[in-house]
Amino acid sequence: LPVDKESLPHAPVDDIHFLPIRSRVVHTVPTIAIVTISLKPLTRFGGIGTMFYNYVQLFSARSFDVHVYFIGIINTTEAKVQIPKHLGRDNIYVHFLSELEGVMFPKIYGTKEMEMSNKIYLALKHESTKYAFDTFLFHDYKGIAALTIQAKRAGLNYFQDTTIVVTCHTSSYNSAFFNARPTSQDDAVLNELEDYTRNYADVVIFVSRALCNQ
Repeated sequence: LPVDKESLPHAPVDDIHFLPIRSRVVHTVPTIAIVTISLKPLTRFGGIGTMFYNYVQLFSARSFDVHVYFIGIINTTEAKVQIPKHLGRDNIYVHFLSELEGVMFPKIYGTKEMEMSNKIYLALKHESTKYAFDTFLFHDYKGIAALTIQAKRAGLNYFQDTTIVVTCHTSSYNSAFFNARPTSQDDAVLNELEDYTRNYADVVIFVSRALCNQ
């Protein structure tokens, strides 16, 4: 994964209420894809899950078509029972990465985080043939946006008109520092993946100034 360590740019920080909406030809409703490893109430705990549940509700209330791509490990049968209760609006669509039809996920060389990032890229590339996304919204945790950002920077046509937003909730480095997760020999790659998403997304949002300054 190429990272220009000599001159890492800082992506512009913007207010999530004023995300740019691309000029549309084939649709009139602003459309966002929200990709997350955790989502209330599908997962029982976690700040990311709560934050992304609030994002879903925010954009739904602002009349976006909201496509949620859930990539966490979960019993999808039980989750589908919860969706109508908590996410049951007409403009909210919940997709499970493991159940997407028409997309193949070949095994790649690398860490599990690299493989997950590649799966998300392939899924969004496929889904972009069906939906005209104005925005992709990711969290920085686990570097899940890395390959999607890399594809856009490489000139992939599917993503050129889509604004890629990364919201910085926490980092794997910080969670390991506070003993919130176990460390492994793959952490060097994981930290670079997360740094890549924070430095090369179109828009970066920090939940606090303290986190931005770290």
